[in-house]
Amino acid sequence: MLDLAQIKTKDQLIARVEELYPLPTGIAARDVEIWRLDRRS
Repeated sequence: MLDLAQIKTKDQLIARVEELYPLPTGIAARDVEIWRLDRRS
């Protein structure tokens, strides 16, 4: 499970997603942005 307490910025979250999953930066950034927008609604 991802420990979000250690992540302070969107860029840190994107880097962590890239570490955990074999995703290119653009895909990881897109997924993080989708997740962020979903949490706002």
